[in-house]
Amino acid sequence: MALRERTVLHALVIVVVAFNVLLLLRESPTTAMAGLQEKATLGPAASITLEGDDGELVLTTTDKHLAWGDAPTHRAWSFAFCHLGKILPRLMQSEHVQDELEALNAELTELRDELDEELQSLSAELEQLDPEGPEAAQIREQGNAVIQQLRRLQQVGGGQLNQLSATHMQASYREVIEAVNVVADRLKIDIVYRYIPAEDDFLSSDMESTMTEIQLRGALRSPEAIDITAEVMEELAIEE
Repeated sequence: MALRERTVLHALVIVVVAFNVLLLLRESPTTAMAGLQEKATLGPAASITLEGDDGELVLTTTDKHLAWGDAPTHRAWSFAFCHLGKILPRLMQSEHVQDELEALNAELTELRDELDEELQSLSAELEQLDPEGPEAAQIREQGNAVIQQLRRLQQVGGGQLNQLSATHMQASYREVIEAVNVVADRLKIDIVYRYIPAEDDFLSSDMESTMTEIQLRGALRSPEAIDITAEVMEELAIEE
């Protein structure tokens, strides 16, 4: 190629480069940065292979979860915490639960009062009789029978109250689980752990109960953002 032709071609290249530079400089910094950010997207890719001293790890996605194997335990599951102890007592204090417990307690109290009145009547009658007479022995026998009835009522009534409370506790627990499922589905959470925040005050004063509270504080430290207690309470229409 002749020297003159090479010189003309070289000059033409310089002009083209300068023109492109001018076009680039005319763009605003924001527009240029946005373009760079848009171009920074990585993928899509079917998998990513990471190399290490002990071999390779292949990362893929399974059911929209990051996975490094075929087993369900080889996936990254999202999780959150819920303070169950802050919710269950509020449900147990609801009006319909308290009404049923009070109705049963009133029924048991009425039966106890009737037996108390009968016992007092027998005691008053016994005071009018000869302590050594056959009638007094019969009254004492009747009184002992009433006392046994009172003891049975205390045992049976206490059991009925405990059973009713347990029934309501189980129903309240199911309500919480339903609310947790709704919140978890909405927020795309796979696993929800019950816990007591580590910073909460202790409610117990004896050693055994305190140890139980410590055992229930499974997370010694956790981000506040993964506590969904407020969302579950809102789902159950419980005010903070």
